[in-house]
Amino acid sequence: MRKIILFIVLFCQLSFGQGWNNTVTTSINEPNLEKMDLFTNASGNHVLIKRTNGDIVYYRMNSQGSVTRNLTLANNGDFPNIVGTNDIIIAIYKVGNQITGKYSLTNGLGWTSLPNSINTTGNLCNGIDAVFEEGVSGGVHLVWATQDQSPYYYETYYYRLRQ
Repeated sequence: MRKIILFIVLFCQLSFGQGWNNTVTTSINEPNLEKMDLFTNASGNHVLIKRTNGDIVYYRMNSQGSVTRNLTLANNGDFPNIVGTNDIIIAIYKVGNQITGKYSLTNGLGWTSLPNSINTTGNLCNGIDAVFEEGVSGGVHLVWATQDQSPYYYETYYYRLRQ
């Protein structure tokens, strides 16, 4: 009976245990980091940052934390967001009065500008959020807020960039 209980306990521990990598320190050195977002797929960790000078910079890292790609995607940007699937990476950010971005079909090796931008007016914007969804209702779902009518209230907007 003890052997059966021991076997069941050992089986449960091995069956439900997960293997995690140890914590790693990346080789990214960004003393001017203001905002960032992260997306991970099979090709690595994709990081999009905004520097204090407004540059929107893309990094791709492997699971050991080494940078395998580094590229400035835009200048004078804000609110970096990065989303995607196993094959597609989409970087969304605000430049001036436009929400715009770039996408990569090669996991960050080559980038193409999104075909359209969204006008947010010249009013103060306090954030952008993006989520990617596959399927019929898929695409990039964007939500942002601008201070349109009152100094105390923000209007929230939604837009879907179709696949």
